[in-house]
Amino acid sequence: HVGPLEGGSNNMGEFLAIVHALAWLDKIGRPDITIYSDSRTAMAWVRNRKAKTTIAPTPQNAPIRQLVARAEAWLATPHATASSNGTPTYGARSRPTSAENKFRVGEFRVRE
Repeated sequence: HVGPLEGGSNNMGEFLAIVHALAWLDKIGRPDITIYSDSRTAMAWVRNRKAKTTIAPTPQNAPIRQLVARAEAWLATPHATASSNGTPTYGARSRPTSAENKFRVGEFRVRE
């Protein structure tokens, strides 16, 4: 548990949540559990293994930037993948989740 952290963004928090969940599932040996997100930005950052934030570094946001750097480092290792469709990448598979197709959900899993 960390926080609250200052100077970050909602996208940074969504990105950290996905990566944290992937790392935790890897740690406990549960690659069969799927993680869902409706954040297109966070899904893109996970897929690209890089948080492309436009927030300028400041002393106030140093703690969240350190967490983002650790998450990016973890994604650079061979642990996590979006494997619900068997694709050996860190990408997200988006699909409609509501009748209006308002939201897109990405599925992430730890590599088995």
